[in-house]
Amino acid sequence: MTWSGDGFAGGASGGSVPPHPPEALSASGPAAELMPGLVEPVPVTQTWYWRYGDAEGRPVTTAAGTSPRFPARADAESWVGEFWRDLVAAGVDTVTLVADDRVVDGPMSLHPVAE
Repeated sequence: MTWSGDGFAGGASGGSVPPHPPEALSASGPAAELMPGLVEPVPVTQTWYWRYGDAEGRPVTTAAGTSPRFPARADAESWVGEFWRDLVAAGVDTVTLVADDRVVDGPMSLHPVAE
């Protein structure tokens, strides 16, 4: 697909793309004034971690300290899935998932459900 001055030519849309030159969508083009958050990429740098709690969800400190920080939710969830027994042994009863100081999930019990 190439820019022809009247729009893009040779695209799958058959030339139906609105006639805006690529520079119109740059950080200094008209779109920057209308949609500043959409023109320039916004960095996504969330930090995910666990808050430790007692059976009622009140904060608990452990000899091991605080939760490691993770770049993604999946990493945090995998970690707690692997180390939940160690946390229980250290006196942690519940965990709360936090992203950039915003509670995302929990508190969740680390103890198996009684049958």
